[in-house]
Amino acid sequence: MHDHATHDDRAELVQPELEGCHHAEVPPAAPQPPQPVWRYLAVVRAARDFGLGPEDLEPLALRFSPDPGWLDAFAEAVADAILTSSSYTSR
Repeated sequence: MHDHATHDDRAELVQPELEGCHHAEVPPAAPQPPQPVWRYLAVVRAARDFGLGPEDLEPLALRFSPDPGWLDAFAEAVADAILTSSSYTSR
């Protein structure tokens, strides 16, 4: 007859004793998707940091309506504008 360990016995074999261990903290919850307004502001700030001015951003922003996916398309358009701007290509 075989001596089979129970599930609880196997758990004791696999998991070390955690008493007094400080790295057994519960990991933080997964980050929530950013709010559209914060993401829009982050895109605008990045554009400004890379040298695009309001005169460059306004026409881009006016091309997009607030439909699902508009923010991704706006971010792509801003990235394209940054890459083709003379202030970025002259670096």
